[in-house]
Amino acid sequence: MKLGRFIVSVGLGAVIGTLLAPKKGSETLEDLKVYANKTYDDLKNLTKEDIEAKIGDSIDQLKKAVDEFDAKEFEAYSKAKLEELLDLMDDYATKIKDSEQYAYAKENAMKAYELLKVKINELLKQLTDAGVDVKEVQEKINQVEEEIEEVIKDDK
Repeated sequence: MKLGRFIVSVGLGAVIGTLLAPKKGSETLEDLKVYANKTYDDLKNLTKEDIEAKIGDSIDQLKKAVDEFDAKEFEAYSKAKLEELLDLMDDYATKIKDSEQYAYAKENAMKAYELLKVKINELLKQLTDAGVDVKEVQEKINQVEEEIEEVIKDDK
């Protein structure tokens, strides 16, 4: 047990006990003063060895906890929880894809994508007609189109 917790626990116990005791307020206050002075004296009288012993006990408890830690068990537990989470997300994605709102949103997105392709092609034609080299721009546009089509294909 940590020294700080011990002191706080004892202190709280004493305060609660004296507050609940059927005594007059002045007697309770006197009891609290006596207890506080006793606790202060006990703390003052703690030796270096007492403190080292408490620290040693804490270190031993920590070592025991580390020794008992099973990394493989933790890894297996973590993987299982991650798989559960992925399954939940897949279920959620399926529910969303099956909803009417998703179908409506996808339909509107497809319409916007097709309109955007037409406008881009018109712009590229105008630039080409004006003598602008659009090769690099066309490559970037093709990359974006491929990515968009891949996302659309994944959703089907």
